[in-house]
Amino acid sequence: MTPQEVKLWKVLRNKNINNIKFRRQFRIGKYIVDFCSLTHKIVIEIDGGSPQSERRM
Repeated sequence: MTPQEVKLWKVLRNKNINNIKFRRQFRIGKYIVDFCSLTHKIVIEIDGGSPQSERRM
């Protein structure tokens, strides 16, 4: 995970926002989203490169 994703995950995990359960790095069809809540149909995608591209820099 990127540093930005780590920061957001600290807020989203353990149902910290309105008791909504989020999953991270979840596959939806042919896509892998950064965070999602299946019951509330919320998807959060953080802009930026993938962790693999950041390691090459």
